[in-house]
Amino acid sequence: MTDIWGLVAPAFERSLPSPIFYPLLVSIGFGVGVLTGLFGVGGGFLVVPLLNIAAGVPYSIAVGSSLSFIIGTGASALPGHFRRGNVEPGAVLYMALGGSLGAVFGDGLQDFLASVSGGDEVIFTRIMHIFFVVLLLVTAQLVYRGSERRAGTLSPLQRLPLPPRTNLTRSNLARVSIPGLAGIGFFVGTLSGLMGVGGGVLFMPILLLLVGLETRHAVGTSLGVVFVSSMTGAATKIFAAAPKISLPVTMTLLLGSSLGVPLGLRIFGILRTEGIRKYFALVILAAVALILWDLFLGSSAMVG
Repeated sequence: MTDIWGLVAPAFERSLPSPIFYPLLVSIGFGVGVLTGLFGVGGGFLVVPLLNIAAGVPYSIAVGSSLSFIIGTGASALPGHFRRGNVEPGAVLYMALGGSLGAVFGDGLQDFLASVSGGDEVIFTRIMHIFFVVLLLVTAQLVYRGSERRAGTLSPLQRLPLPPRTNLTRSNLARVSIPGLAGIGFFVGTLSGLMGVGGGVLFMPILLLLVGLETRHAVGTSLGVVFVSSMTGAATKIFAAAPKISLPVTMTLLLGSSLGVPLGLRIFGILRTEGIRKYFALVILAAVALILWDLFLGSSAMVG
């Protein structure tokens, strides 16, 4: 029987839960909320591996629940950025179209990897762990180094010889390749469908360097694209033959996050802003260390 709270995949529902399960989810949501307030990211790249390693949620359910979590956080942040003019509508339109297709593709890719593993949850977990390690290491390097396009130069998407083109008026960018925008959206959407990450941390350097957006427009545009692609990805997982989203998990994470964000904002006001990027890179590396520990020494290293 489906959980009256919401959608829970049957295999996961049968394993629910120990008395500390939901308090643990609140703690995870709280920690990610602190990081969201401190670093301005959705935290999907941390939510999914933490759900799997700390709470024992299968990756397939953790990914779908993370997408629902990102929708909740995005819905609260996006209107404010839109009112402030931080969203580039043209970029959101074309990247969101690509992102929606990518989210469906990423979900299919996850199913393919699950079939390759022969239905063995341990093998599938190892595969997903490796994907997360690669993603997080690349992200840590980009965050630590920073990313800015030189003023007065054309962005790669302006130089890309793939018409048709569009003008991004709020960012004063002319003749930007529409296929290029859609391709970037497809890449981010694939990450959403496969790994349950909004891609915001990795997406920001892409928007700054490849598209050429200013920082404030990159933040708002990233939220818009991630919000749409996450909705598509979540819908794909809800209407799958075996639903891959747990609404109780999502709601509990959002509760903890709502408590953690204000604390993160207060800490942000105390820290020196020039060190924020490096602190965040350290958080990412800590997540990598946790995943590697579980891969080689933890539950995913156990066979049978």
